[in-house]
Amino acid sequence: MLWLLRHGQAAHGVEGGDAARPLTPWGERVVGDLGATLAAEGWRPARVFVSPLRRARQTAVLLLARVAPDLALETLDELEPEAGPEGVMEALRAHDALQGHVLLIGHQPLLGMLAERLADGVEPGFSPATLIGIAFDGAPADGAGRVVTTRRPPPSP
Repeated sequence: MLWLLRHGQAAHGVEGGDAARPLTPWGERVVGDLGATLAAEGWRPARVFVSPLRRARQTAVLLLARVAPDLALETLDELEPEAGPEGVMEALRAHDALQGHVLLIGHQPLLGMLAERLADGVEPGFSPATLIGIAFDGAPADGAGRVVTTRRPPPSP
């Protein structure tokens, strides 16, 4: 099962540029709430790969504090916003990370393109803090998955 999570709502126009954008207080709250809900359901990924950008790392830390505080984050440069889905899949293969429950925390448009590619043309949309679960009967491959879970956050105030 491959889980795709877009980072929580992030601030705009911060010093340091796009890579330095932190989560807003609303973004932090929504990600914390998602983590609490998932923890109550017993949800836990086996591995977590995160973009090196600040807002994605903050999202990962907040979520894992609730669902798997002992699980190490693995940075995956291929999850940067302008990367392509091919690079993500190659990197996951190189890390032997296409088995079990794997969580990727990243950005748009990459996550939408990845979901569309893996789930046979289904582009579920990724507002901030949206979690998508894609199941596979065999090995993850283009068009071989199906979206089985979509969790969208409440609208921002």
